[in-house]
Order: sequence, then C-alpha cells, then structure tokens
Amino acid sequence: MTCCTYDQNDTVPLDSLLRHVAVMLPDVPYEVALDLLRQRYTELCRKSGVLVYPFELPIQRGVPNYFLIPPDGHEVYKVVGVGDPFPTMFVGPSPNRWFAYWGYQFRVIGNTQIVFAQAPSRDETGRYIILGLIPNDCVSDIPTSIATPFGKAIAEGAIADILLMPGKAWTNPGLANRYERGYNIAVMAARNMAITERGAKPAEFKPVRIL
Repeated sequence: MTCCTYDQNDTVPLDSLLRHVAVMLPDVPYEVALDLLRQRYTELCRKSGVLVYPFELPIQRGVPNYFLIPPDGHEVYKVVGVGDPFPTMFVGPSPNRWFAYWGYQFRVIGNTQIVFAQAPSRDETGRYIILGLIPNDCVSDIPTSIATPFGKAIAEGAIADILLMPGKAWTNPGLANRYERGYNIAVMAARNMAITERGAKPAEFKPVRIL
C-alpha cells in the first residue's frame, strides 16, 4: 500500500514521542508538550500527504451514496484515489466530474461522500477509496510507519515551538531555529516518500488534491 498506511493494529501512543522533548525540556507541562506534538504531527501529515487509509466502500445493491469514514482521531484531508486495495490515483474527479472505475461512474462530494451515477445492481466487497488523512485534536496514537522514521523530528518541531514561547525559563529563539530546520527536513522527506510511494513511482509524480 502507498505511503504510510494507517494500520490500527500497528500504532504507538503519540505521547511516547514526548521522551524526545523531556530530554531537552523536562520542566514543560505534559499537556502543553503533547498539544504541540499533536500539532506538529498534524502539520507533517498535511504538508507531506504521507498518511493514507484504504477505506472499503460497503457497496450495497440499490444504494448510490456512501460516506467516507476515517479512523478515530483523524479527518479526511483529501481523496487520493481508488484501489482494490492497490491505488489508482484520481485524475481530477470533482462534484462536477464523473470518474469511472469498477464498471461504475461516481463522483466525490467534499471529501465526505461517494455518489454513484446509478445505484449498484449488486452487493460488492474489496472496493477501496484511498483517503489522505490528518490527525484531529483527539488523536492519541501514531502509526509505527510514521513514528519510526519521523517521530523524533515531530518532537523537534514541538521543541522549536516551546523554545519560542516568550518569557519562559526555557525561551531560546536561536536554538529553536536549529530544531525547526530538523523538522522541515523531515517534512520534505515524508513528502518525497508520499510522492514516490516509497520508491514505487518516479519523483515527478504528484498526488492530486480533491477540493
């Protein structure tokens, strides 16, 4: 599967990344550090498009509309493509443009619905819509496929934010710049991973965002 697929059976607690923060800034309150960590994790996913989820459409005979439901703690940021489950990237579907796949025509409505031109004539399984995800304010876990390569850098982004807080004992804008650079390098690496599908596609390939 493309990029870093969200696997509910292969995650670690998001706050496990706080060990990287505590080494540098042991006096920062837990809730403050966790909130900033969550924001940086969300930012990395939004900027890179690295976190995807294969949502299986529960296709039923006579039912033309289906809601796209992300995993708990996440929101759909973009609809990347279709798959069964390996993805075919969209080439511009929108509420005003129909897309053909699996022998059907359908369109995407606001990243939340799939609408078939004609209701399916039979029940089907194994039909996937590939969703690009971002974490929401309730996320408590992070996929191992992201935590392992990018967890420390996500924590460095949070450290940079903490060091920029004015009037604190730990305030240090100069040091913040150093950690910000490390985070930005990780965002670019994650984006390259998403674009190339971990090397499966050439670097010039770009996912299409559906608005």
